[in-house]
Amino acid sequence: MNSSNQAPIKRDNLIAMLLAYTTCVQVSSFIFWLVFLLQNYSALLLKQRNKRFHPESVAETEKQKYTMAHYEKGMKDVPGEDIHAYNTNYSAHREGIAPEEMVEIYNKWGENYEKDFAGRYNGPVIAATSLAEHFEKGRRDAYVLDVAAGTGMVGEQLHHRGFTAIDGLDPSKTLLNIAERKNIYGRLINSFITSEPTASIEEDTYDAIVISGGMGEGHIKCSALNEMIRIVKKGGLICIVMREEYLDYVEEYKNLEPYMKQLEIEGKWEKMERKVVPNYSFQKNGIVFTYKVL
Repeated sequence: MNSSNQAPIKRDNLIAMLLAYTTCVQVSSFIFWLVFLLQNYSALLLKQRNKRFHPESVAETEKQKYTMAHYEKGMKDVPGEDIHAYNTNYSAHREGIAPEEMVEIYNKWGENYEKDFAGRYNGPVIAATSLAEHFEKGRRDAYVLDVAAGTGMVGEQLHHRGFTAIDGLDPSKTLLNIAERKNIYGRLINSFITSEPTASIEEDTYDAIVISGGMGEGHIKCSALNEMIRIVKKGGLICIVMREEYLDYVEEYKNLEPYMKQLEIEGKWEKMERKVVPNYSFQKNGIVFTYKVL
């Protein structure tokens, strides 16, 4: 074969080599940029996730980092479809929240309160059922105070079980206005419950107190148990239902059971029941405390 025939072959080989090299460079470049974009997109998603999941008040300070840890303990195992509702609820339970700020959040929550809790919060059923178990007879005559009554979800469940003499107490006027529309309460008291005497409630007034949803960060303090004992008749019951994990990471409630025990030692009340219940709220366990006032 002469040189004139070999030249086109060499040119064709060279072109093919160049095309192959260019393709390799393009593929390598494509893979590099693809990996780069995926890494940055993942980082962006994580950033957006944190921005969405964490309340706006959670800032990157040492104090707020502890708050984020507090939030994440509560977030553990919450189903994805419940995250929005959980975040709304957490905004009223975040670490260090002041009682007045907590009330303002509930006031703004208002009409959406029950919608956000639908299918996610079984506390009212658990509380009403637990109290009813101790009143097999005489439910119509039992005078009950629903503490942290909110929109009246516990009151409704009590009413379904035959309790008809029910008062409600809550610091959120907006939530009480919703409860009032249900026509199940005799009296609605717009007040906190604290260690101090509640102005509009006399000593030895009620046969029972029931609480669901009132125990949380910035909510009812341990010392308020003394006021509950004051306004419940001797032989009456105090039934408290709360999220079990709060005993571990809400600072106020790390001392709750020792405080309860001290009141028992002082002869102020007697423990009737302590039980853990499943799916109290957001598929998390609850705990029921029932005491008889002495």
